[in-house]
Parts: sequence; C-alpha cells; structure tokens
Amino acid sequence: MTPEAPLLFETRLTTRWGEQDLFAHINNVHYLRYFEEGRVRWLASLGLPISGPGGGSGLGEGPIVARVAVDYLMPVRYPAELLLRLYLGRMGTRSLTLLHTLAQVETPDQVCARGEVVLVWYDHDRGESRPLPAQLSALASRR
Repeated sequence: MTPEAPLLFETRLTTRWGEQDLFAHINNVHYLRYFEEGRVRWLASLGLPISGPGGGSGLGEGPIVARVAVDYLMPVRYPAELLLRLYLGRMGTRSLTLLHTLAQVETPDQVCARGEVVLVWYDHDRGESRPLPAQLSALASRR
C-alpha cells in the first residue's frame, strides 16, 4: 500500500517508551512527529537543513506546514523500529505536497499510517511565500 508517486526518501525511526498511551500503543499525536522528523532529515539530505536563523538577525526562509492529513490504519506498539517513506505529491512554484507512509521495519509493506503534508516555502522576515529553492523545484522532473 504505497502511493503512486515517486519515492523521495526513506529513514528509520525508533519509538520511545513515553510515546505510549493508555491503550499501550503509540499515541496518534506522535505520528505527526515521525512525519516531521522524516521531512527534516530529507531536507537536510538535500542541503536544506532546518536549523534556525543562524548568525544573522533575520529568520530567513524555510518550509512551513500549510496543511496536514493523517490516516491511522493500524496501531503500533512499543518497542518498534519504524520505516518512514516520503513520496512526491503535487508540485507548485511555492509549495509542494509530500505523501508519507509509516510501517514497521519487519513488515515494510504493511502501512500503519499515511499522511499528506503541504509545505509552503516562506520568508519569515518578509512574511510572505517565496519560490521553492532549486533543490526542491528540480523534483518536478521526477513526476
């Protein structure tokens, strides 16, 4: 159960004991953190690390989340090694849609959750969207 879209990135994540809820499975809110961690690692692999403003006085540019949707398909119990995959969805000039799947490493084709996130490239100093950087706009050729 994978999206019909180009695979961009995959990474492994480890669940933590404190992510369990009363029902002894990973609480739904943590899936959003897993998706976020995957995006941060992917952007860093493209040379677009999310590290804050750095030495300047301004905040600079970077992605902001404009929309998120999650389908929870099956519970994950602690402890678990997870496989997060990112796929390319829709591409615009200032935004892109990323599709996420989350599975356990030992059953990589059995998706536990899938998500969709719309990222907008944003200039925090000017308070406006900006064109996607070259590393991201180049992804259009993978469609």
